[in-house]
Amino acid sequence: MQDSPAILGAFRQDKVQKAGRTVAATREFTQSLLWLVLALDNDRCLALPLGENGLPGRVRPPLARRELAVSYLPEPALFRDRLLPVLVSLRARLNAGRAALADMTLDEAQALGALSLDEPGPWADGMEAARVLLESLPPDMAEFPFEAASAINQEGVALRRARKPERAVAYLSQALEIAPRDDHLVFNLARAHYDNRDVESCRGCLTRALSMNPDLSVARRFLEFLARRAKRREPIRF
Repeated sequence: MQDSPAILGAFRQDKVQKAGRTVAATREFTQSLLWLVLALDNDRCLALPLGENGLPGRVRPPLARRELAVSYLPEPALFRDRLLPVLVSLRARLNAGRAALADMTLDEAQALGALSLDEPGPWADGMEAARVLLESLPPDMAEFPFEAASAINQEGVALRRARKPERAVAYLSQALEIAPRDDHLVFNLARAHYDNRDVESCRGCLTRALSMNPDLSVARRFLEFLARRAKRREPIRF
């Protein structure tokens, strides 16, 4: 994780809600909330709810950074397709000087208002806060898939090592949405599936990784291990 102020990306939070006037009529449903998450430091984040237009407002509930992996899932495709173009354009205007801000679009103005923080940090004012946060983004749109997938991959591996394989599968699957040709990412997903006791999905990911990169020896050895166990009809010990 980064230790300086940064835009971490778009995240989804799924909350189970109950509806019904009586116990017998009560039913559960899942409400999904979308957020733009900003990291202030190693421990503190701000979660900015995304409106119907897909952009954040000025409401900024605090969020402990450790809660991200527990309760939130990354939405890199949403960030890439809706938020990133606006933020990259806004960054260019800020770098061009205050005169360029006179021609901001409504989307850019809304984003600037959301990122102009009054929180303590390495900035003199709200405008400088927005500039610092925007500088944490990739240099251009073309580099986003690689950088975003790498960050999500690291978090997914950490979740697997922390014995949270189901969350690891969810994270790594999201990373694959934006980097579908990353064979190492597919291999990491295979390991997460295995730890989640889903051997068939594990085998499928290993086969996919090897089709991308026949020289990926760790994937080949893992697949051979599964084949030996299946041939001997030995139970796989997780």
